[in-house]
Amino acid sequence: MTLADMHLKELDRPPLDADERALLLCGAAADFINAGQYEEAREALGE
Repeated sequence: MTLADMHLKELDRPPLDADERALLLCGAAADFINAGQYEEAREALGE
């Protein structure tokens, strides 16, 4: 499991407020960018 996957898995953990959700999505996007997976990063931020 990658770091991005761990960030995205945390989204299933209720209750998350808007700030926590944004931090997790940004963290996942950053992990995807660092891995060169730019399309996945864009999709993570598009949610």
